[in-house]
Amino acid sequence: MKKEITVQLFIDNGKVYFNEEKKEEITGAFLSDCVRSFGDYNADALLLLVKAEGDEGKDASIKAIREIAKASEIPVYALFPVDREEDVKKVLYADAKRCILNLSKESNWNMLEDVSRRFGKEKIAVTFDDYNNLGVYRKAAEAYACACFILNGVRPMDVAEKIALPLYISLPNVTLEKLLDSLTFEAVKGVFGSVVNENAPSINSITHSIDVCVFVSFFYSSPATPSFSFLLTAALYNQSSPAPPPSSIQPS
Repeated sequence: MKKEITVQLFIDNGKVYFNEEKKEEITGAFLSDCVRSFGDYNADALLLLVKAEGDEGKDASIKAIREIAKASEIPVYALFPVDREEDVKKVLYADAKRCILNLSKESNWNMLEDVSRRFGKEKIAVTFDDYNNLGVYRKAAEAYACACFILNGVRPMDVAEKIALPLYISLPNVTLEKLLDSLTFEAVKGVFGSVVNENAPSINSITHSIDVCVFVSFFYSSPATPSFSFLLTAALYNQSSPAPPPSSIQPS
């Protein structure tokens, strides 16, 4: 399974920010340049975490998703405050590659099968507020979604055995190396979070290191061989000449 380094942006009622604290809105040409820079850095996908109130807030956020998707060279995934199937349609018609449903919301749980059949399983991902109730959602999620996004710092080993979906995880307050360690779990498809954004210009060299570690682990795996996790960390610490970032605007 190809691993993904996923960058993220926040949308609040149509306004776009680099971080959850929403310190500085990014707009216009600056927004387009920043979004394109993620592709230049060789990120694999862009996750949009959307908050919106009422129809006006949702419409403004859909407009922002469309603007971002138009500028983006990489797939865009959107966690949107979905209340009805029409919201899913608008997100996907704005050129997001996936719409993420929060199955802890009754309305999202009730529509999961219908939107999966209507738009395609590969377009629908899921997340949850309470991972202790995964057993309730597991069968339907595995049948009608293509991935699961872990948003609240739950460790991958606590989820992987409970749901057979590729996992995207974010662990708060950890180093980049620690977050990337999570990719050693077979069930983990991708990582995202503020620490990824902060290191966006280095993604190209990071993914090169991951490729090197996979190669070494595959061909030299034995009881005497260092763990995949160790090899990954070692490669990150021993980059003698990491690729320089492109000339695009660097996210702050």
